Amino acid sequence: MDPDTHASHVDQRLSEKVRELRSTVLLPVAARYPGKDELVELIGLAAVAGDHLLIVGPPGTAKSEVVAEIARRIGGRYFEYLLTRFTEPSEIFGPVDLKRLREGRFETVTEGRLAEAEIAFLDEIFHAGSAILNTLLGILNDGWFRRGQEARRTPLHFALAATNTASDDPALRALQDRFTLRVAVDPLPDERVDDLLEAGWILERERLSGAEDEPGEPDAPKVYGMDSLRALSREVSRVDVRPSREQLIDLVRRLRGAGIYVSDRRVVKLQRLAAASAILCGRRALIPSDIWPARYLWEHEDERAALMEIATESIERFDGATMRSDPHGAPADHPFAFAGRDPARILAALSRLEDEIDRLGKAPALDAVDALHNRLHDIDRERRWCRVRGPADATALAEIRSRLDELVAALASIGGERR
Repeated sequence: MDPDTHASHVDQRLSEKVRELRSTVLLPVAARYPGKDELVELIGLAAVAGDHLLIVGPPGTAKSEVVAEIARRIGGRYFEYLLTRFTEPSEIFGPVDLKRLREGRFETVTEGRLAEAEIAFLDEIFHAGSAILNTLLGILNDGWFRRGQEARRTPLHFALAATNTASDDPALRALQDRFTLRVAVDPLPDERVDDLLEAGWILERERLSGAEDEPGEPDAPKVYGMDSLRALSREVSRVDVRPSREQLIDLVRRLRGAGIYVSDRRVVKLQRLAAASAILCGRRALIPSDIWPARYLWEHEDERAALMEIATESIERFDGATMRSDPHGAPADHPFAFAGRDPARILAALSRLEDEIDRLGKAPALDAVDALHNRLHDIDRERRWCRVRGPADATALAEIRSRLDELVAALASIGGERR
């Protein structure tokens, strides 16, 4: 076995650290907030990578609740603030120390403010004025708090921000670029209103009763700890990124060729995020599916579909048509690497194909039969890339396999008669 192949295998000790993060932080929060799996997973990725995430979505979609719950479970110093056009810098960074000022020294009292936070959440980030923006850029970019002649290193590990809509203001482009990832959060669809009401009532009961504990738990939820998170983040620097270097180069060229702007800063950060994906899978080397965070590099929401298509095609082209598992049965691919492969969507495509076959009649043109064969092949390939996320997916995939077999037989019969 060559070194790169060996390095890509799951490291069991690393997997234990990741399992603790998932069981203590990510899975419980995802269970409490239906439909927020994607948001929770991306916050987890940002936390491990030590990078920043911009959350885009309308009010009332539980953005701040999810962030606060994750921060509470990680532990550490947390700063949260809702920005308005009238927010003063002292509200974010702290007031000037008047005693020191009388002594001729300009210092800021930063206790309890952003400059001393390990995790930060800034709601309505684009309302920040220029006085806040200039200082904020330095903290997000290199972790330094600079104000006048004052300069000090901050302990910020990762930052999250929220906005109702992404901004097209050129003056805010530098700020947006500091947030490598973007995720869109939408209201739950109508078919999941029941889940929303059930989970919402549990949360309401906790608030009304003043309980801070999880339902059914005698004690408060276990805290993961910033020391544990920082230790996991240090593992990111030890990941071997060479196996996917060619893929990353090709991906960036394709994105830019498609007119999707990706700054040099975010290109470098994408490599770090891919390494964090490997760590979250218990691996110490990249595999092609680790570039899945590229789907979240969009600046404008109309770029999301193109990013999904380009990133997915890159994974398939560099990885081939087979999926791997490590010797112990844990998936070697990140569970969100193939999130675009939705069994329900594949079933809908199969239904449309069945209707077309019914309309073919008994003597269709051979090129029409061949075209349908090719589409069946494409659907079967998508089926093989699907991940089972629950009983509903398992049932849907079983139905897809059965219906594919029936359609292959039907087309073979039609094609045989025609030939």
